[in-house]
Amino acid sequence: MIAELLSNKDCLPAVPRVLDAVIYAFEEAQRPAAIQVAGKLRAAGHRVEMVLGSPKLKRVIADADRDGAKQLFMLGPDELARGVVKQRELGTGVESEEPIADFAPGPPQR
Repeated sequence: MIAELLSNKDCLPAVPRVLDAVIYAFEEAQRPAAIQVAGKLRAAGHRVEMVLGSPKLKRVIADADRDGAKQLFMLGPDELARGVVKQRELGTGVESEEPIADFAPGPPQR
């Protein structure tokens, strides 16, 4: 109720969304590994969002870029079978893979 009143009076402050990384599991089967990667990133101080549902990768990339994320971590059936997570730097498009078991992110670059 208070938020509605503030909104009606244009008194709600603009709160910019700050995001370091987005985690995208292509299918439900990869979600546990995606949660593991998200947990490791959060433990290292990263601000992380997981994509829920099954949008197309193109949409995920566009949304992550729009939201200011610097990295996108992707887990599909092939990556899970090989035990890796694919990492894309959104600013450059450079991709790399890291073993999920040994995944130890450094501090976020802000």
